[in-house]
Amino acid sequence: MKEPTDTHAPIEVVEIPTNPSPTNQPRLYIVTHFADQGADLIPATVSFSDVNQDGKLDMVVTVYNGTNPSEYFLFNNGATFVPKL
Repeated sequence: MKEPTDTHAPIEVVEIPTNPSPTNQPRLYIVTHFADQGADLIPATVSFSDVNQDGKLDMVVTVYNGTNPSEYFLFNNGATFVPKL
């Protein structure tokens, strides 16, 4: 039997609001993609800190792919998280 060759593995973060409503729905953030063998097993953590010192908590996604973790930043614009301001 041949092993599956689809190793497409996104790092995704789902934001689920405390009080969902028609205007406040869950959001999906696709942070990055990996295509290496075993990429679907790469661990990642999410934390929040004020990276750009604007008084709003930004999302920091740390991906542990090898010996040097990579950090990805999504900035809080007051309504959602965006890659850059």
